[in-house]
Amino acid sequence: MLKAATLNLSRASDARLALLVGAGLFVVGAWPLALVPVPPLQDLPNHLATATVLAHPREYPDLVFNGYFKTNSAIYCVTSLETNCAPAGS
Repeated sequence: MLKAATLNLSRASDARLALLVGAGLFVVGAWPLALVPVPPLQDLPNHLATATVLAHPREYPDLVFNGYFKTNSAIYCVTSLETNCAPAGS
């Protein structure tokens, strides 16, 4: 039986194989949702608020002005492999 399954997979086209792999990965990633009666939605309001602010930055100037959605340059310099993160004015 295993030999027949291997033979069928070898005959499958690349698109079909990609579809099978994608479906398998989806099942592996989504199976925990089948174990709970209510899906975890506690962070949904925060994601929707972030998307709203990013979509309409002119309506929320207080968040855009202080750089809330900008990269933290100190963390970037520490985590990046580049050495060109010199202090300002040097």
